[in-house]
Amino acid sequence: MNRLDKIKEYSKILAKASRWHNSKEAILHAETNQSVKKHDEYIYEFYCALRIINSLSKHYDIKITNNKIKNKFPKAPANKTNFPFFMVYEKGTKNLLFQICLGTNIIGVAKETSAPDISFQTPLAPLNPKYSDIIMIFDAKYKHKNNSNIADTEFAKVAYMVRNLQCEKNKTTLPINLYDLEDIKGNSLITNGYPFKTNVNHHILFYINEVAKFDIGETHIVIAY
Repeated sequence: MNRLDKIKEYSKILAKASRWHNSKEAILHAETNQSVKKHDEYIYEFYCALRIINSLSKHYDIKITNNKIKNKFPKAPANKTNFPFFMVYEKGTKNLLFQICLGTNIIGVAKETSAPDISFQTPLAPLNPKYSDIIMIFDAKYKHKNNSNIADTEFAKVAYMVRNLQCEKNKTTLPINLYDLEDIKGNSLITNGYPFKTNVNHHILFYINEVAKFDIGETHIVIAY
């Protein structure tokens, strides 16, 4: 099974789950006329997002919202107001816990924007979110050779986002349970390859996990802060 097939599988599961959306149609899988390299990177990012949302759906009720262009998600950093995102509720209730956004531009503490691949935002985060609306971030990095390591520049980019969005929060207090991915807690750099560092103290310093070998048929490894 390839990643596009897995995306379709997740979208069908999610179409039936909780309060996904009234039409019961599956999420459109990623279509892009970009280069093969960029296409593969985007597909991996979208695969990671749906895998995480699918895991969350086992523990929470999830509702898609702001779905103006049905099920069409951004392929690059974009304004939250223009694309759908997800509202996550305590299961069986109307208690809104947090939002999940894909590729959303967020205004940082220095008035510069960051756009992590996945941002977990506060329940009442507005359509123009800023750093104070952010709970934690995930960023996916596809390695075209799956035996490659995360580069120092890739790790640094995520560290910059964590600092700009001031999401160096105590991960034990985060109201998020990833269910069958429960070992992934807090800000994370996710890859199909290998981590930049295995030194836990380095990850503690920057408030970043590295989640390596996160792919179909692999057992992921977490270097946690």
